[in-house]
Amino acid sequence: MKKFLTLCSITLISFFITGCSAHDTSGFYYNTFTKNMDLLLSFINKNVMNWGISIIIITLLVKGIILPFMLRSYKNQRTSAINMEKAKPELTEIQNKLKKLKEDEKKAINNDAKLQLRLKQADLQKEIFGIYKKYDCKPVSFGNIIPIIIQAPFVTALYFTLQNPIYSKEILNSKFLSISLGEKSFIILILVFIIYMFVGKISRNMTQNSSMNLDTPEAQSMANISKNTVWITPIMLTFMTYTSVAAIGIYFVVSGLLVVFQTLLGKKLYPPYIPKAVSVKPNNKKVKLVKR
Repeated sequence: MKKFLTLCSITLISFFITGCSAHDTSGFYYNTFTKNMDLLLSFINKNVMNWGISIIIITLLVKGIILPFMLRSYKNQRTSAINMEKAKPELTEIQNKLKKLKEDEKKAINNDAKLQLRLKQADLQKEIFGIYKKYDCKPVSFGNIIPIIIQAPFVTALYFTLQNPIYSKEILNSKFLSISLGEKSFIILILVFIIYMFVGKISRNMTQNSSMNLDTPEAQSMANISKNTVWITPIMLTFMTYTSVAAIGIYFVVSGLLVVFQTLLGKKLYPPYIPKAVSVKPNNKKVKLVKR
């Protein structure tokens, strides 16, 4: 299920990115998002008189909108982790049964026997979901993709605006911190890669420190996805920065720093739940021998 949601998130972003072109100045998406983002960028610049700061302000606005959803997601993850720990004994029992059924399936001599064993496995899978419901566990939360859904149209609108600005076309001839916003910048390129590598690592550490990493298929799937995606975002955004102007890189840099802030804030407010280790105290009492 987690893989399915991740695929949906990637598909959603791909839809927004490939659904229109930076040079397309007609259609629903342009008139609804890109044009208004272009006008907003121009409006902010008229007040602050700096294109770099204008990009930073827009980034702060977008991240500010999704901050409550991000914090709610961290809260739900912690609550689910606590509830998952309570459900662990029952889940372990069913998982042991599943393991035995899979071993019996390998030893089955005919297809009918294998079918019966698979049906029993399906029943146990239903019991697992019943336990999740019983303890209000949410190993996969749709709330995790809400921030992606909300910011996707704004991010892509800004991306297309900076690729082909109309109302804010002067941005391509401006500079910010001695960086030409209308040209490529290898300094920005390096910053994007480093920042998002750091983002990936702290996000992965939060996942690893959570008790969601129990010995369950969902937890293992979550850990594998976290491990595999550490490199995906830095490489993807670095490539987008390389093929675009520095103005887009400025957005990625500021956005990445804000993601770090959001992640650390979420960790501070809702730290990952770590089960307390059960310590067994040694018995120092001397054993008296029984005289015969």
